[in-house]
Amino acid sequence: MSYNVYAKDIVDRRMIVPSQAVAESVELQRTLGLPVKRKAEELYDNAFTAHLEKSGFLKELWGAELSAPAR
Repeated sequence: MSYNVYAKDIVDRRMIVPSQAVAESVELQRTLGLPVKRKAEELYDNAFTAHLEKSGFLKELWGAELSAPAR
């Protein structure tokens, strides 16, 4: 039961890197004094996962269209 809730409702099975989380992490590191020179959007790329979704691979893998998990 716990696995089903976690795997189906909590985890983002689309594997998208959340841009807001990256931005917040970068800002946190800056406030701690680390010299982060790159912008958050330069540190990740969701193109691969977008291609998997667009190609229908993820739908075939999971058996249904995927949406963002409910939080």
